[in-house]
Amino acid sequence: MGLFWVLPVTLALAQDSSPDQPIFRRFSEEPETPGSRMGIFEIPVYLRPQTNPDAEIVENIGINYVRSFFPGSLIFTSLGFNFARMEWRPKNPAIESEEVKQFDITLSYNAWIKRSMIVSMGAGLGLMDGLVINSDGSFHHNLVPYIPLQLGWILPIGSDLRISLRWAHTPYLGSGPVLGHSRLFIGVGFVY
Repeated sequence: MGLFWVLPVTLALAQDSSPDQPIFRRFSEEPETPGSRMGIFEIPVYLRPQTNPDAEIVENIGINYVRSFFPGSLIFTSLGFNFARMEWRPKNPAIESEEVKQFDITLSYNAWIKRSMIVSMGAGLGLMDGLVINSDGSFHHNLVPYIPLQLGWILPIGSDLRISLRWAHTPYLGSGPVLGHSRLFIGVGFVY
């Protein structure tokens, strides 16, 4: 009874399409309009381990790619893809080093503030591979999921160029030594 509308809609779509074009092609292909996407590449510039904020940072590399959809709207969404490798040496004589590799995907909501700045807030899901090497040669290894939290600011420079500043916090959800940390990213991107 509730599917009575299927036949008229299907017939209307079939009547509107040409023999060379499939009926539902318009739903599978989205037209690319200029300015409907924004891509930003960000690199880490600061790392602060959660339990060892005064640790010596050995390595802080990675990339965060953020792709936004319809950035001209007052409120819009974006997806972030982050890969990182970090290592630090705590000032704890019992621990030689702590290493983290991580990958996450973050969904962010972005809002224009008076059309002069964009504020971005997001959360996602990631996987962290953590390794703690003790001074006596023993180690503790964990592969755990985590929920990344992000807060960012995006500044428009002209009509297409964007500069970003993003603070990302990675809480540690595993057992053993805590490998949670916070990072600061800067980036550049374009509206296309």
